[in-house]
Amino acid sequence: MREALLSESPKHALKLEYQSKSGSVTILWERLWSKGALQTTFDSKGGILDQKIIALDKSLREVVGSFVEGESLSVKKTSYKEVRLSKNCPSCGSQNLIRYAEHASNPKEIPVIPKYICADCSSESYYLTDNYLKRLVDEHPYLFSEGELNSRNENNAAFTQELKEYITRVFAAKKIPTIK
Repeated sequence: MREALLSESPKHALKLEYQSKSGSVTILWERLWSKGALQTTFDSKGGILDQKIIALDKSLREVVGSFVEGESLSVKKTSYKEVRLSKNCPSCGSQNLIRYAEHASNPKEIPVIPKYICADCSSESYYLTDNYLKRLVDEHPYLFSEGELNSRNENNAAFTQELKEYITRVFAAKKIPTIK
């Protein structure tokens, strides 16, 4: 059985940290409204690997308990530390970036592409991991033409790079820089 660390934030979000085959994983469950929560999976540097809204038909503790059981984890409670992205703000250079989703009160406020607000200069930016982008494409293939999906199958790296360039242009038009 693998060991996992479980902690609870002052706002009652639950955070689980453990080692998977691919490295250190952190999952955060945040209740956004009475019947739903945001489940976010982070890599070891605080980059978002997956983010999804889940319906709650039971308590957040029960959801986490089911996850722990399914993953065969042994849980040890610990004190809560916020998950922070270990990157610099593209505007002022500080490492005080806060996920935009932390301020959301309903699912419609959660951006599809993870956005951040700098606590020091208040500028908005975004950070997109390759794993997050891959998961977006995998979960929404209907957004792409058959030719684009074939291109992805032939050369995934080139497809991913081209998609990132499109996303960069969209955010650049809105004057929202990427976090590098």
